[in-house]
Amino acid sequence: MKQEYHIYGFERLEVWKLSIDLVMHVSDIVEDWPMNERFDLTSQISRAATSITCNISEGSGRLTPKDQNKFYTIAYSSSLEVLNCLIISYRKKYTPENSYVKGRHLISRITSSLNKMVKSNYSKIN
Repeated sequence: MKQEYHIYGFERLEVWKLSIDLVMHVSDIVEDWPMNERFDLTSQISRAATSITCNISEGSGRLTPKDQNKFYTIAYSSSLEVLNCLIISYRKKYTPENSYVKGRHLISRITSSLNKMVKSNYSKIN
């Protein structure tokens, strides 16, 4: 028997789906990182990736475009934080090139989408 449940607006957003993909990708790549990074870089990149999804979902629930943009801007900044951690992990040779490229590609799509959302909201504000 299939259970039915309400689908929230953010769950339909392509950018949120991409950010979930990024969380899963980050989760996969950190498994191979050294244990000594567990409470440093691993924790940092994991929290930043999760922050993207949380801020997109919270922003989508806000009533005004201005309020939404606060959260979408934080999600954008968290995306850059993930990218920074990914660059560090790649330079330290913790992350193979194919995983690095995939992560960069996801981040590029996320930041591009967030930019469009923020710009669209600004046009509604002004």
